[in-house]
Amino acid sequence: MEVLLGICRKERVTAVIVTHDESLTQHATRVLRLDSGRLQSDELGAAGTIVGKGKAAVKDALETAEDVVDTVRRPVEAAIHGSLATAKALGGVAKDIADAARPKRKE
Repeated sequence: MEVLLGICRKERVTAVIVTHDESLTQHATRVLRLDSGRLQSDELGAAGTIVGKGKAAVKDALETAEDVVDTVRRPVEAAIHGSLATAKALGGVAKDIADAARPKRKE
């Protein structure tokens, strides 16, 4: 489920899941309940609350940070292994990515 949710957040798409497993509703932003093909309720799911959205935002920020760390790690490893030219080239890319990932200040 975490993989599916991660892809949906990253690609900014919606997944529609039909299930009888009530525990999956904790991941939903919206829960539609049907009985005999008729809509019984339309509710806000746990992930649709402010707390749920906050958790998703933190998870997205951590994934972005992991991407930046991975990008920065490459030039360091290249330098350690003696390829200074590669380290410098990758270091410039790492700085660009880190700058792009940094939140913009509102003026």
